[in-house]
Amino acid sequence: MKTSTKLLFGVFFLLLLATWFPQLFGKIRWNTDLGKTGDFISALWVNSNSTMQLMEQVPQHIRYVKFLKGAADQNKMNILSADRIKIYNPNPDNFQLSLRQDTLLVKLIPTGPPQAFFLWIRPDVQLLFEDCNATVHLGKSADQTMYATRKPILFRQNSHVQFFAAKDSTKMHPDLNLDIQASGHSFAILYDFVIHQFNATLDNSQISYGYVQIDQINVKSKGKSLLNSIIKNTDKNIIGSTKIEHLN
Repeated sequence: MKTSTKLLFGVFFLLLLATWFPQLFGKIRWNTDLGKTGDFISALWVNSNSTMQLMEQVPQHIRYVKFLKGAADQNKMNILSADRIKIYNPNPDNFQLSLRQDTLLVKLIPTGPPQAFFLWIRPDVQLLFEDCNATVHLGKSADQTMYATRKPILFRQNSHVQFFAAKDSTKMHPDLNLDIQASGHSFAILYDFVIHQFNATLDNSQISYGYVQIDQINVKSKGKSLLNSIIKNTDKNIIGSTKIEHLN
């Protein structure tokens, strides 16, 4: 067999391996529901590459986490509450991390396969979405979602974010309070939340919701702002009372 033929078969074989077993080439398969790698080879990559491991040495002086421009279908984030700030970043190509004084900057990069980014934060850390699109899952349990009661979540500069509650949140968080402040034509969607009190400050922005149970909604609205349901069947939402204040 000629050398060129051998090379051709070799390239073809490598392409088949890359297609069928991408984890052999460093593409980690991640099981979002279980919160761990999806197979043995992916686990080996995580354990051998420091950029893919759980980073215990994240500076603890951080007070803000700012998410910057990115694409929703490529970036899925899980945000949980803990005593220490920790990060699990299974695909560094999708999320670029940097520090600026007391702010952790997370730049969302629409490259590579969709991956989940896991961020554990203290309750005193504030989340800010600036000119970015993202899908966010909050918490895995009652304790891991309680950060939302401590600091308002901020949306600025045309951010579009979908928020999903954890699977158990519809049963475990009837006393949860959530505070959102949106400006600059930003748009946030809430799915599957059970919230005691929801406070929103809207400045030329929109918040929509679906499949929620909310005892009390308090809204301060400015400019062309909107609060509405994204589902036609209003019986799917259980809303107690709503108070809307229009600001000049």
